[in-house]
Order: sequence, then C-alpha cells, then structure tokens
Amino acid sequence: MKTKQGTFTIDNNIGNHSNDPFVVKKLESARKRIEKYGLPPQLLELHSVQTKKRG
Repeated sequence: MKTKQGTFTIDNNIGNHSNDPFVVKKLESARKRIEKYGLPPQLLELHSVQTKKRG
C-alpha cells in the first residue's frame, strides 16, 4: 500500500535491508561510537519518558 504524504510516499512493501553491506557497516560504526562515547543524557531522558508512556 502506498500513501502520499506531502512530498514523499510511504510504501509498506519495502524490502528487508538488514543484511545490506552498507547498512551493516553503518550500524557497526554507530554501535562502536555509542560504546566509546555513550548516549547524550537528553536522549536517555527522552527514552525514559517514552518508555513510561507505553506502559
């Protein structure tokens, strides 16, 4: 199903890119950076608030 939203289209039939080498490389890079520097306190606080809202 495609839905037109302003200047972009949402398509629910998108393929799985979890094994795409580009995606895997970027994910590993992000994981290493988070391990080295951690996450900003504002992001952790936002996550905590969102988690509490869910229940």
